[in-house]
This record gives sequence, C-alpha cells and structure tokens, in this order.
Amino acid sequence: METPISLHPFSKQLSSPCYKSGSSDMDRLAKPADPAYPIVLTTYNLTEHWCGGGETRNVPNLMEAEPQLYVEMSPELAREKGIKNGDGVIVESIRGKAEAIAMVTVRLRPFKIQGKIVHEIGMPFCFGWTTPGCGDATNRLTSSVGDPNTTISEYKACCVNIRKADKLTELS
Repeated sequence: METPISLHPFSKQLSSPCYKSGSSDMDRLAKPADPAYPIVLTTYNLTEHWCGGGETRNVPNLMEAEPQLYVEMSPELAREKGIKNGDGVIVESIRGKAEAIAMVTVRLRPFKIQGKIVHEIGMPFCFGWTTPGCGDATNRLTSSVGDPNTTISEYKACCVNIRKADKLTELS
C-alpha cells in the first residue's frame, strides 16, 4: 500500500482502492513518494527462528546463531547515511520505530525506478519484546492493511527511513 514512487509507469492507480484498513495508529499509511519515508522495507523469516520466533528465541543454540534484530542494507545506502556494519540504527515508519544492528551487504542493491534511486532494506520479523536484549519487533513498522477479498494482513513491505543511532536503549 505504500510506495516510493508518485506515478505508476503503467497505470493511474498506485494501490488497491478496495484495501481494508482499520483506524488505529498502526493503520496509518505514508503518502506515495513521501520524502520522510523514501526507503522500501521488506521483511522475512530466518531459518534459525520459526515464524515470529516465540518458540525459538529462547533456545540457546538458535539464539547464538541469530542473537538479535538486524537490518540488511546496501553499501550505497550505508555510505549515504553514514552507517557502518555493526552500527546501531533506528528504522522508522509513519507507524513507529525499531532499533536494530546494521548489516551492510551486497545482497541488497539499490533500484533505479523512473530515473530515481530507490533503496531497499530487509529485516527479519522473529524478534520482539519477550526476550530482553534481542531488539524491537519489526512489525511495529509495517502497515496493517488487509487484502480486499480475504482481509489477510500484508505485513511484508512498507516505506521507512533509517538513521544511525546515537545510542541504542535496548541493545547497548
């Protein structure tokens, strides 16, 4: 439902006019091409943690393999934002913010869309508040938008911004 572009290259429609949304702060959406949230966030599972991590975040060997929330970003975005691998960062959407550790990687590369560079970052969604020191919940950033036919929530992608943290409160 959120997009880093203001004009669709093939259609006048930027998003579904029939999507389902509630009325809480978690249902707020950034405007198309909002300069405050120019980066696309995508979320994913980890092999080491099952779904939301509730069953696996307290298993010692799994926590050793994936101990805390991180955000993957391209070297180009890291340079642009003055972020180094391992730095604490704040990722923020119109709905909230999350603290994480930066993982600078070539796995994610910037896109060129309609002549504009658009960055993408990736975050796992298996961390949360039940295990102190692991970091915030990524889903505090994502939009609570339902498919028009099934009302199944789309918590996978949204628009955000990222900055280097002065000091992390939970992860320091």
